[in-house]
Parts: sequence; C-alpha cells; structure tokens
Amino acid sequence: MIRIVRPQDSHDLVRSMREIHVDEYGIGIMAPKGVSHIIRIDALPNFSANIIKQEMLSLGADAAIARGSLTGQVKKTDCFLIGTISQYKKLCAKLLKQPFGLEEVARAIEHALKADAIGSYVFKT
Repeated sequence: MIRIVRPQDSHDLVRSMREIHVDEYGIGIMAPKGVSHIIRIDALPNFSANIIKQEMLSLGADAAIARGSLTGQVKKTDCFLIGTISQYKKLCAKLLKQPFGLEEVARAIEHALKADAIGSYVFKT
C-alpha cells in the first residue's frame, strides 16, 4: 500500500517514525526536515525582510512579505517564514553574520524553535 502521510506537527511525525521503528538517531536527523513550520515576525524593516526572504529562498524555503516593502511604499513589513527546522537552522547561521539587527532576529527564531521538542534536536540548549 502507498499513501500520502500528513503529520499534524513535528511531534506527530516523530510518533509515526517510532511506530515503524526508525532508529532514534535517524529520527533526530530526519524529523527536522519533515514538517514545515510557519513563523511570523512583526514590523521588520524592509531591508531586513528582503534579506531574510532572499536567504529563505536560497535554502528552498520561503518568506511572505508585504508587496509595498519591495517598492518602498512601506518602511516596515510583517513577515511569514515557511520552512523546516533544518532550513531554519541554516537561516539562523546565515543571519548571525548579517548586519541590520538580523543577529537578534536569528536568536529570536532559535529561541522560538527551542520551545518545540523537535527543535531541541537541532537547537541545543
């Protein structure tokens, strides 16, 4: 039998992997890649939002920002990031090297993901 699996969240994915007896080490590697997580960031300056969008796209993830942030019609934009834990880990590593306060954004993303049990596989406390 072949079927599409749609885990509700990362915890559901881990449970499903354990049901088929995936090795715990393998779960630690694969689970961060298995489910997309959406993060909202409020009131980012346009230049920061555009850097984040470019970095997310380079990782195969995405970021939704206000149309007016691209044209300069607004100075700040809210942002939805759409990616896996694995992609967020790579994003944070890149943002830690960027100017414009993006180091703080990276730390806030890391903090938010550490609160999720699946994030603890990647973001060690």
